[in-house]
Amino acid sequence: MDWVFDEETGVLVIRGQGPMPDYGRFLIDHSPWRFVKVRFVRIEEGITYIGANAFYQCNALEEITIPHGVTELGNNA
Repeated sequence: MDWVFDEETGVLVIRGQGPMPDYGRFLIDHSPWRFVKVRFVRIEEGITYIGANAFYQCNALEEITIPHGVTELGNNA
């Protein structure tokens, strides 16, 4: 899995094959985009699971696009 963030638009694109990892709430194991101003998330086809706490503290988040292939959400996703 990899991701790209556009600071200008606030769009985070997550792509890859299979499940996203689970993330924690602490600095040691948080999502890599936790401290950027994510407004929109586009998860591309190929991702099958959205990891726990994936968008924890993404307070500016307005919209998430989830493909049909996602079959499970982790806790607090």
